[in-house]
Amino acid sequence: MTARARDAPVSPNSLNILKTAGFEPMRTLPFSPMTLRLSSPLVRCALLTAGAVIVGAIGLVVVIDLLAAIGRSNTHGQLAINLAGILAAGTLIFLVFWFELTRLRRVEQQLEGRARQLGLVSDTANVGLWEWNLRTDQIVFSRRWRSQLGYDAEEIGNNLAEWDRLIHPEDLPRVHQEFRTHLTAPDGDFESTFRLRHKDGTWRIMLARGGVLRDDQGAPSHMIGVDLDITERQRAAEERLQLQARLLESQKLESLGLLAGSIAHDFNNLLTGVLSNAELAMLDLPPEGVVTARIEQIKQAAVRMADLAREMLAYSGRGAFNVTHVDLNTLVQEMTNLLTMSISKRVELRFALAATPVIVEAEATQIRQVLMNLITNASDAMAGRSGIIRLTTGVVEARSHNFAGVPWADELREGCYAFFEVQDSGCGMDSETLRRMFEPFFTTKPRGRGLGLAAVQGIVRGHHGALHIRSTPGRGTTVRVLLPLAVGAGDVPHLRPEAHAWHGTGTILVVEDDEIVSETASILLARLGFEVLAAPEGYEAIRLSRQAAAPFRAVLLDATISGLDGRELVGQLRALQPAVPVLLISGYSEQEVTALYEGVPVAGFVPKPFAIDCLEQALRRVLPEATADDDQRPADQLEPGPLPV
Repeated sequence: MTARARDAPVSPNSLNILKTAGFEPMRTLPFSPMTLRLSSPLVRCALLTAGAVIVGAIGLVVVIDLLAAIGRSNTHGQLAINLAGILAAGTLIFLVFWFELTRLRRVEQQLEGRARQLGLVSDTANVGLWEWNLRTDQIVFSRRWRSQLGYDAEEIGNNLAEWDRLIHPEDLPRVHQEFRTHLTAPDGDFESTFRLRHKDGTWRIMLARGGVLRDDQGAPSHMIGVDLDITERQRAAEERLQLQARLLESQKLESLGLLAGSIAHDFNNLLTGVLSNAELAMLDLPPEGVVTARIEQIKQAAVRMADLAREMLAYSGRGAFNVTHVDLNTLVQEMTNLLTMSISKRVELRFALAATPVIVEAEATQIRQVLMNLITNASDAMAGRSGIIRLTTGVVEARSHNFAGVPWADELREGCYAFFEVQDSGCGMDSETLRRMFEPFFTTKPRGRGLGLAAVQGIVRGHHGALHIRSTPGRGTTVRVLLPLAVGAGDVPHLRPEAHAWHGTGTILVVEDDEIVSETASILLARLGFEVLAAPEGYEAIRLSRQAAAPFRAVLLDATISGLDGRELVGQLRALQPAVPVLLISGYSEQEVTALYEGVPVAGFVPKPFAIDCLEQALRRVLPEATADDDQRPADQLEPGPLPV
């Protein structure tokens, strides 16, 4: 189809079309309305192909939509041209309607580019986009929003009910209230954290942020936002907080342990004077008498104070003394009467001991203390009611996950562990009591000291074991203690008490900076037949050693002596007298002192407070030969000496 170019005037519409196409008004071509004969086969074909035919009362109307690219030079534009054809008296009259598409296409391309950029940002940031139509409750979710929950596009509908189905029931009321509050707020951004169900059934923690779009009247019409999966971040934060809490707890326990150890050390120094002098006074008094009885009470009070000092050392994790092979079954059987007497008469104590010996390397006195504490706590949990306490022993294979929750888990090794377990049917403990049960001086008993479980924890840690406690209010408590199983235990040795006196000769050097302990040790050694020289510090000990007319029989050395360092002092003493045995004395535990003097040639250890029999046994181990005052009875009448520990 072509228009006839005559000298007819240019219509305003045609002029606008040409201007839009880029032609100057002065150079426009003459243009007149286009007329086509319907009889032309070409016209018929064009009309049938390009348009829709509508038959009306006024004749045949044909509407043709054409897209024309018109321009000049290197500039091209796009026009949408609508041609309306009206058939009248055999003549087809075209009416032209047009509008420009260039800017519209440019805007559409920009929007498509922005959409691609937004999708790329969403995928890179791993956030899901959503748009909520507040009037229809329709929600449009992005592909990333669905994929981070494991769903395909067709598996989640675009409506609010679908979102409600995925949110955790506990979070739904709160989040709805937060939405309502935000919609009524004049401005500000929305933020909320909630859980959404993943396709695999797990719950993912989502952080939602968004804002509200309002209409011309200021009413909320849409809400647009993003959801970010913060599950791993939240889990990492919780693990970090737990690690920090364990670190703080460990530091607190370590500080309290150092304090308790220092107090126990000073206690033991003082108790050495009290206990030893009470014992010496009783040796000089007749067995029957009022004064002897009173001194015996002083001695018993000192013994109980020494037990308290041991509890403080045990809490510090440094209270392991005289480690031997101990059969837990035998130890429990030996304590049966004592355990039975220590609980309420309304409580029944039942035993389920292993069929074979359960042998550990431990200090028997401390394990007895642990058992007594646990059984006593179990009885107190009954609160005067009837109940059952079950004591079980056995062997278990422990893996790393079995040490979960143990503050010193990194110190433990996988392997075979012996265990004893105390289970009661008492009142149980709530979460707050479970959280604080190992704190020193925390107690739920009206007359308790709060050192029981703290000491138990310290003892178990000192034995490189683990402690597990399960408790439910109203259903009782179960405490399981794991101790490393002894390797190559063999027979369990038993110490036999001494049946006769023993006396020595020669000179013993006492190196002790505490005057009471030094004087007490000198008196006890004199009772055993020795001459004594005392030195308050290391340099004085070296001077006395150089001036000695004869070698010392032994040296009693305070492990934390002032002046010259103890390790260096031992070396100098052994250089002056190579054969002299050095016995360490300390209010700290043997375990700690042995570690301090590792690699130093010391002959033994005597814990404070010590009595005359303890000192005698230690000297007999390093001075095995008979002295002038030893028993002269025939060999078949002599009692066997103590076995080495």
